[in-house]
Amino acid sequence: MTNNRFLFPAIAAMVLALLFPIYWYTQFGNMTSGGEALIRDLSGLNPSDLVFLLIGILNVYIYLSLKKFLNERHEFNAADIPLVLLIVTVSIFVFGSLLLDSFMYFFGTRLNFPSHEGLVDGNIAALIISTIVFGGLNIALGFILFTRSREFLGTLKAFAVVLMIEGFFEVTVIFSVISIVIFPLTLIILAILFLREPEVLEVV
Repeated sequence: MTNNRFLFPAIAAMVLALLFPIYWYTQFGNMTSGGEALIRDLSGLNPSDLVFLLIGILNVYIYLSLKKFLNERHEFNAADIPLVLLIVTVSIFVFGSLLLDSFMYFFGTRLNFPSHEGLVDGNIAALIISTIVFGGLNIALGFILFTRSREFLGTLKAFAVVLMIEGFFEVTVIFSVISIVIFPLTLIILAILFLREPEVLEVV
């Protein structure tokens, strides 16, 4: 197991499977409560932003590792485009949000209250748009992997199916909150996939 080149991506997937639901559960709580608590969270830097940054870094690392896993272990590059687009989308959403938080932290006191309300609306709009984009890309990635399922292990087939289910919930936006449960499940399946030895192949 120590010689497995994808041991660290597997660990990263398990860590993210734990952090993701904890972070977004608290964030959705802030959104539903609204008011000044939400404005304070969006208009400055706080410990939750560090967790958000870590989640973004882990996401990018895992997507890069999955791309490498498919390229090297299965000589499969048909999923490169959706994976790269997922990396770009995560980077824009995470680092863009943190840059905005940093701006508000240093210059927010010069802005009046309506500007802060506009910040809340802007963050919610960005979250909705990114959720739809994530959903579409997850569906595309899952479909690409599933249509080539004969070449893959059963674990990768399961990953593709769960990924498509997650994507369908995300594009609805209303039911995207279910991804708090489904996304960690995809990460656990992916961790199992990363820990599989390369010589373990499925016989059809």
